[in-house]
Amino acid sequence: MLKKTTALGTAFLLLLGTLWATSVKPVNLQEMVGSAERIFWGSCVRVEETALPSGLVATQYTFQVRRGLKGVEAGEMVTFRQLQSTDRQSLKIPGLPTFRKGQESLIFLYGESRLGLTSPVGLQQGVFRVEQTEQGLSVINALENSNLDYDLPEINMRSAGLAGRERDLLSSKQPIPLDTFAALVAKFDRLNQQRADQ
Repeated sequence: MLKKTTALGTAFLLLLGTLWATSVKPVNLQEMVGSAERIFWGSCVRVEETALPSGLVATQYTFQVRRGLKGVEAGEMVTFRQLQSTDRQSLKIPGLPTFRKGQESLIFLYGESRLGLTSPVGLQQGVFRVEQTEQGLSVINALENSNLDYDLPEINMRSAGLAGRERDLLSSKQPIPLDTFAALVAKFDRLNQQRADQ
């Protein structure tokens, strides 16, 4: 029993350390695209708590995908679990986004851990509101998109084939039209894949 408790405690501390490090480090769009296994705009259709084999309680979210940008297609259902309980007396991890039924978000999701858990890339940085603007549907995250061009080399933007307007939007710290944002994600995904293949 003691060994199991110690192992759980160690795993939990490692997870917290990873989440904390991720929450304080700005992650630019190219890094977010490279780190995400799935990127999608969807509507949350179910929120429920689920017990993990370790005994910890996670919140399980199910989204219906309206538009897939990486690793998922429109119409699919995406279910993922986060180590975050909806119970006020239970575990809370600072900076870890939560979702409610009916909420629409564009999310960059890490792949699942051995425990079957995941989280948005860069925590709040990897969750975008989809809102109506003068330009149509646009996306913006909790950091007002200020992280998207953080420490992003000019050569990478050129190599990805970003047009002048796309570069301006990336650094504007303003909502970005959804279609333009999807194009940026696709360009950085191609660049990341090309470099991985070299």
